[in-house]
Amino acid sequence: MRILAIAMILTLSSCMVSQKTFDSKCADLQNQIDGKVDNFEFQTKDELLRGAIKNCCKTKNEPVVPHDPAND
Repeated sequence: MRILAIAMILTLSSCMVSQKTFDSKCADLQNQIDGKVDNFEFQTKDELLRGAIKNCCKTKNEPVVPHDPAND
């Protein structure tokens, strides 16, 4: 009976070590994913803004001049 109890205690303690290792590995992977998502989000916004600026410049053929109310 004692041998069974000792075997169970050793088994449970080894599972706890494995759980801690698993949790730390999951946390590391989550941090890597979060970093990649932030980087991807920044790159996507940058590409969209650059594209919008290029499209804006292509459609505007006239120079932009300030409006002077005295000329109305």
